[in-house]
Amino acid sequence: MKKPGFTLIEILLAIAIIVLLAALSVPFYTSTLVSTQSKDTTIEIVQSLRRAKIKALAAVADDNWGVAVGQDDKITLFKGSSYVSRDQNLDEAFALPPSITSFDGLSEIIFLKSTGNPNTIGDITFIDSNNQSHKISINPEGTIDF
Repeated sequence: MKKPGFTLIEILLAIAIIVLLAALSVPFYTSTLVSTQSKDTTIEIVQSLRRAKIKALAAVADDNWGVAVGQDDKITLFKGSSYVSRDQNLDEAFALPPSITSFDGLSEIIFLKSTGNPNTIGDITFIDSNNQSHKISINPEGTIDF
């Protein structure tokens, strides 16, 4: 008469299947995580640019407002005519995730008080660890497209 239960081979086979499925899912999870972090970074940059434009239009603190991207691995919303001469007490900084590997294009955008127009136009481009490129464009009127 056989006793009910599992044999050692059945248990080892079940463990092997679980380990195999876990090993196959790690690259998918990592890729999805990087993609999500890239989307979040794009949104954070766009929101910072829009906040800087709104603060400049409203002439908050009677000064220009800008955004620096990639300086010290951060996105920084700041008051002033440049990142170097900014009022650091009013900085709003957000850390960049480690999955963002490089930035290209504009690194600093200043929106002029009262008009809200940018001092420069162009693109902010960054590349993530999946080798995907993400572009944010700023036109002469300060419209942000991504």
